[in-house]
Amino acid sequence: MNNLSPQEIRQARLLLGFSQEEFSKALGFSGKKQVVNRWESGARKPSQLTIDKIYKLFRQRFEENKNTPLYKKLME
Repeated sequence: MNNLSPQEIRQARLLLGFSQEEFSKALGFSGKKQVVNRWESGARKPSQLTIDKIYKLFRQRFEENKNTPLYKKLME
């Protein structure tokens, strides 16, 4: 079972460039930013299914940019 701390959830969201509302939508929560806010504050924990979606979204986003000049420069 993978686990993400509230700080890691926030960091992943920010690295992806999403607001809490956008992150919620990307994970299938109809743009309810309160959901993400609760995870980031530690008031609630996301389900394992949601954590898996966060990992998948994170991997996909960076795979999409893998061949860009900026990605290559940052990875040198």
